[in-house]
Amino acid sequence: MKSPAEARPQPLRTLLAPIIAENRARLTGLAFIALVGGLTEASVLVLVARVGVAITANEASITFDLGPLGSVDAGIPTLLGIAGALVALKFGLQVLWARMFALLSASELARVRKSLFRLFLEASWALQSQEREGRLQEFMTTYAANAAAVLGMIIQGVTALCTLMALMIVAIAVNAPASIAVVAAIVFLLAALKPFRSGVRRRSTVSAAAQLNFATALTESTLMAQEIRIFNVERMMRDRMEASIDAHGRAYFRTRFLGGILPSIYQSAALAFIIIMLAVTYSVEPADVGSIGAVLLLLVRSLSQGQLLQGVYQNLHENAPYVERLNADAKAFGAAAVEREGEAVGRIGAIAFDHVSFEYEPGVAVLRNVSFRATRGELIGIVGPSGSGKSTLVQILLRLRQPQSGTVLADDLPVDRLALDDWYDRVTFVPQEPRLFSGTVAENIRFLRPDIDDEAVERAARAANLHEDVMGWPRGYDTPVGERGGQLSGGQRQRLCIARALVGDPDVIVLDEPTSALDSRSEALVRETLANLRSRAMLFVIAHRLSTLDLCDRIMVLVNGEVQGFDRPAQLELDSSFYREALRLSGIR
Repeated sequence: MKSPAEARPQPLRTLLAPIIAENRARLTGLAFIALVGGLTEASVLVLVARVGVAITANEASITFDLGPLGSVDAGIPTLLGIAGALVALKFGLQVLWARMFALLSASELARVRKSLFRLFLEASWALQSQEREGRLQEFMTTYAANAAAVLGMIIQGVTALCTLMALMIVAIAVNAPASIAVVAAIVFLLAALKPFRSGVRRRSTVSAAAQLNFATALTESTLMAQEIRIFNVERMMRDRMEASIDAHGRAYFRTRFLGGILPSIYQSAALAFIIIMLAVTYSVEPADVGSIGAVLLLLVRSLSQGQLLQGVYQNLHENAPYVERLNADAKAFGAAAVEREGEAVGRIGAIAFDHVSFEYEPGVAVLRNVSFRATRGELIGIVGPSGSGKSTLVQILLRLRQPQSGTVLADDLPVDRLALDDWYDRVTFVPQEPRLFSGTVAENIRFLRPDIDDEAVERAARAANLHEDVMGWPRGYDTPVGERGGQLSGGQRQRLCIARALVGDPDVIVLDEPTSALDSRSEALVRETLANLRSRAMLFVIAHRLSTLDLCDRIMVLVNGEVQGFDRPAQLELDSSFYREALRLSGIR
């Protein structure tokens, strides 16, 4: 599979078509404003040129030839007043254009970010779990900003084109041959610079990929700062990051250099063309100096609009890789969207696995024909060596993954027939590593569920043995937990996550070793919580510390993806060699 830097880029028109289609009405409005503004500007330039020549010649009025309408004389003060009014109109149009431009640009940035994040949230866990640290953040910031900027470039291009058209309309009325020559020069310059723009596109693709790699590596380094210090690998990490920075710097330099010389090439060619036009004008000895002056002013402004068009086209090529990559990821997220509709979920009384098998890679089974049944009121322990499939089993139970074969049943009904949102109202999870966001204790227990009231929050905290700790703090449930819960102890964070799981009164609770890394008091409180929860829900506990298992009604032993035993602790100690050895190694036996 080709990397983004190696893949053949999509044509620019293919990337821009959806953006233009979505904003067609507003782009049309901006184009109209630009056209009127261009006609206004062109009229001012003609008036300025004619009035300037008239003042130099000490003339009090100017005669304008209106073609079929005849001619009209106007005094200098009147013409200056008209020019001033046109300037005021031009300014008003520019203010209106700027407001519409800002609104469109801001709304496009918000749309891109909302759309991408919504698609990410709706994608399957299999795809979400593959996201590297920092990658989504880079997409939501730099990539989204660059992609949204494309609409601004389209607006600028449409504005420049409409302004150029307006200038040409007026210029043709003044001097048709010179105006046609200007149009031909602009078209020639844009066509001649096409190979350079293609080079900018290729180099921008490489630069964008290098920037994404740098951002991802930086995020990973930040998250592993403690390990980097303790393992004394600061120098190696610095070398790794500097290599990534240099790789992006080289790609960025090539993109900026090529992009920087394009405006100079266009500007030099445009100036040369103006000199040629002046030489031609001089050689034919024109009779109407005012008209020629007006044409030259229009010519200079037209070529500057052409330069703006060239710059817009170049910037579109530079930003195209960001749009292309965002579109690809949005398509992948959309294709991985999970089905959320289904039958309503009532109270869950039993969970069963019926010959469930799962593979991450074809032919490499992680779970093999796993079958068991658990009922409400049971506390089920899950043990096994690393890589035995415990986490995968739990993810299937939580409907984060779908088995390749076999069926998961809730009260004898296949769970894939049940509405996913209803399912998560009845089934919940407590991770091994407590994860909190910056906010208060109550906000973290409520966890973005506005329908949960303060009484429910307190009941959940009491059930998790957290209430007494909370009431000992001056601000109680309004106490900020700090960044990542840094103001709380490890045991308090763990019990807060248990309270978060309990606040919805679930039927099934899955806990991934809830007592790991806790002090004795915190472990005792969590064990008491688990014992009290047995009567109100079905509990599955992945146990790494076997001291948790004496609370379990039954214990499942997973070895190499197969259920080696599933029984009461006393019976399992007789029947399972792995379980006996685990007890011996832990010092319990």
